[in-house]
Amino acid sequence: MSNVNVHECAKCGKKFIQRKWVCPVCKHTEFHQKEISGKGNVYSFTRIHISSSEFSHLTPYTVALINLDDGVRVTARLKEEVEINDRVKCISVEENAYVFSK
Repeated sequence: MSNVNVHECAKCGKKFIQRKWVCPVCKHTEFHQKEISGKGNVYSFTRIHISSSEFSHLTPYTVALINLDDGVRVTARLKEEVEINDRVKCISVEENAYVFSK
């Protein structure tokens, strides 16, 4: 299992996947990088059967929004089919893309 790196506001503690210059919650400008658990639940998903030539070697695959246990939502790729609320975990990061599995 792989952990997920987030940027956490030094003032209010809000976590973000994407790097921020200013916290939209408290307007603070200092952030710390932190590792969080890569476990969570499927919030939404779509199954890709036909893709661009760049990703054709991956088809079919699932792209899902995952609500992590630490309160962050991340977009991820899965090889297997999933349902809403399925429990998943991050298994790797490939070319800046999170890969999850049941």
